[in-house]
Formats: sequence, C-alpha cells, structure tokens
Amino acid sequence: MSAEPTSAAADPSRPAAYATTDHTRTGDDHQRFLDSLAEVIRTEGSQSATVAAVVRQARASRRTFYAVFDNLEDCFLQLVRRENTRVLTAVRAAIDPHAAWTEQIDQALTAWGTAASAALEIRLPPSSGQAGARLQKLVLEEYVQLLISISENKGMVAGGVRPVHRHEAIILMGGIRELYRYAVEQGVPMEEVVASARSFMTAALRPADT
Repeated sequence: MSAEPTSAAADPSRPAAYATTDHTRTGDDHQRFLDSLAEVIRTEGSQSATVAAVVRQARASRRTFYAVFDNLEDCFLQLVRRENTRVLTAVRAAIDPHAAWTEQIDQALTAWGTAASAALEIRLPPSSGQAGARLQKLVLEEYVQLLISISENKGMVAGGVRPVHRHEAIILMGGIRELYRYAVEQGVPMEEVVASARSFMTAALRPADT
C-alpha cells in the first residue's frame, strides 16, 4: 500500500507539456530518483531538495522525473515509505517468535536501532499536506500492528506477556519514534536511544507476576 500522491497541480514548476495521467512507476527510474533524492538530503539537507537537484543527481531529465512522479512532494512521500518499509522489514526478520520475551525485545530494538541509523530522518515538506499526514498515520499503524503481533506470538505468551492493546501500542510506538526524532535532532548516540527504548519496552511488557 502506498501513500496517495499529491496532485500534479501542486507543483507550479512542472511544465504543462509533462502532464500525464499515465504515470509509469517503473522500477529502474523510480528507484534511481528515490536514491537521488536520498543522496541530496544526506549531503545538502531536505531544504535543498528540489526537482532540479534530484534530476541533476540522477543524471536524468525533468521529463523522465515527471513520467514517474507527480511532483517533488510525491517523490518525498515515496522515499519516506521506502525508508520505513526497510526498517520494519529488518525488525520483523530479526525476531524469533519462539524466543524468551526479553530476548525478543532485545532482537527487535537492536534491529530497529541498526536499521534506523541507516535510514533517513526525512521531514516531509508542508506542501505534502493531507497525503503526508495520511502517510505518517499509515507508518505509525504499521508499527502498532507489528508490536501487537509480537506481543501475541508464542514466546511472548509463554513468558506471561499479555497481548498489547491497540491504544497501548500507539503510546509505546509513538513514544519510541519521537525518541528517535529527538535523538537525530540533538545528536544523541543511537546506542543510548536503543538502551532507553529497551528499558521502556521491557517495563511496559513485563508480566504482572515477575
């Protein structure tokens, strides 16, 4: 499931000749532009990311860019989606559902810290509007569902952990994601973030009789 792109009309710099209703999000061009946007953000910052900068980094034309994306905001949304998918995939792959509950917490948060360190912390531009807000809700929902599913697996149940309620999952995952944003902004080492998140999650999920 992907975020709904913003309207092409939202990009006043887009030449009318490039307008089309048949966007071909082909693998090669799509990934090349996402990689180029990521590189511009890494080297120059989000504020310097423009269509001109992205196509220059990709060594491509604006026409090719607009055949794949509606506008720059659409490219940003797709990049955010990709980066978060990479993190979630890494966390899922790291968890052994038969392991002890404390070990699963360590597996999940260690993988999250490693993957999050390699991912980009991207601030969506204000122009991403409702599409950006929907994407942020979608990403949080995926984290929430992951935590709920972990809390219900065999290792967790065997350890006496009760299934996490949806509202609790929102609090826990929302808090950890905000901690990560704070760490990025303040330059806090990821090891400290993971250690704090591990203590927080262990306390929250600890069975009542332990």
